[in-house]
Amino acid sequence: KHISTRGSLLFTHGGFSGPAAMDLSGAVNRILSHEGTARVFLRALPGQKEQGWFDYLVRERETVPDHLLKNSLARVLPRSFAGLVCERMFGPEFHSKRLTNAAAHELAHFLDRIEFAVSRPANMDEAMAMDGGVSLREVDPRTMGSRLVRGIHFAGEILDLTGPTGGFNIQFALSGGYLAALSQVSSSAWSFVLFKAKAGQDKQLRKELSVLARDNHWNVEIKGWRKGAGLSAQMVFALKAAFNVGILFIIIGAVLVIVNALVISVLERSYEIGTMRGIGAGKPFISALFIAESMMLTLTAATIGIIIGAIASAAFSGGIALHNDLLITMFGGDVLRPVVTFKNIMLHFAGAALVGALSWIYPVSLAVKIQPVTIMGRG
Repeated sequence: KHISTRGSLLFTHGGFSGPAAMDLSGAVNRILSHEGTARVFLRALPGQKEQGWFDYLVRERETVPDHLLKNSLARVLPRSFAGLVCERMFGPEFHSKRLTNAAAHELAHFLDRIEFAVSRPANMDEAMAMDGGVSLREVDPRTMGSRLVRGIHFAGEILDLTGPTGGFNIQFALSGGYLAALSQVSSSAWSFVLFKAKAGQDKQLRKELSVLARDNHWNVEIKGWRKGAGLSAQMVFALKAAFNVGILFIIIGAVLVIVNALVISVLERSYEIGTMRGIGAGKPFISALFIAESMMLTLTAATIGIIIGAIASAAFSGGIALHNDLLITMFGGDVLRPVVTFKNIMLHFAGAALVGALSWIYPVSLAVKIQPVTIMGRG
C-alpha cells in the first residue's frame, strides 16, 4: 500500500520531523508493527520529476559550467541538503562542467526518488500526534456518545481518528468536546457564569454586564447572587427574615416588661413624686429621673448580657457542630463558631439604648402628671 503526502520535511539528528513526517507517521508506524521496516521515498522538489531535474542539470552545466554543482542545486534546494548530496555522489568540489549526461541522469533519478529505510518511530516523550483509540463505529457522531455504554462520551485523540497537521486535530478535539457537552444539556436548562464584584461595586458590575449583553445581543439574564441562587436559597433567607422578626417580638416584649416595671414604680412612688413636686421639683427633673432609671436598667442588663455572651463564646470557641441541613445552609457551614466583636458590642448597646428610650415614654408621662395637691389630699 502506497501512502503519499506533500509538505515540509525536516532532517534531524535522529530521523525525520516536520508536517510531512507527522502526516505519514501513523501509517508508517502501522507498517513497522507488521513488517518491522518501512520504505519512504522523498521527492526533493514538489512538481519536479526526473526529466525536469535532468533538464535543469544540463542547463546549469551549459550556462554556468564553472560553478560548483552544489551551488547550482542550492538555488532550488536547501544549501546543506544540496551540499550533502553532491559530496556523497561526486565530492565537495565538483563543478557543473564535469557532469556527464549519465551522471546527470543518475542524480536526477536520485532527486526524484530518494529512498530511506525507517526502522522505528520516535520515543513516546517526543511524540506530537496520537494514532489509534476508540473505534469510530462505536461512537455516535451526533453526540460523541458511546454506542455500547450509555453516558460515556469521547473527544479528541482518544478516538481512532488522526487528521493532517495544521490545526485539524485541535479543531476536531474542540468540536467533539462541544458536541459531547451539548448533548448533556437540556434545551430548558440554564448555564451560569459567576462574577465576584469588589465590595460596594455589585450594582455597577451588573450595569456593565447588562450593557455588554445588550450590545452583543446575548440571551442572558443578569441577576444578583441571592436571586440567582434559586428557591432553596430564597427559603433560607425567608427563614432568616422570620428569625429576625422573632427577635423583633422579643425586643417588643422587653419594652413591655420594662414599661410595666416603670409604671409600677411610678404608682408605688407617687407619694414621693408628689412630695418632690411640692417642694419645687419640676416636670423636667421628674422626667430626667425616670429616664435615667430606665437607661440604667437597660444598659446594665445589656452589660450583663454581653458578659454572659463572652463567657459562652469562650466556652464554645472550638465551635458548635451542626447536623441539620437547614441550619448548615442558614449559617453557611457545619460548624457554628460564636465570636464577640467590638462592632457587635456597640450594636448591642445601641439596641439596648433604643429599648430604654422606648420604655420610658409612657411611665414618664404618668409621672409628670402627678400633682402635689393629690398627694397632700391623701395625707
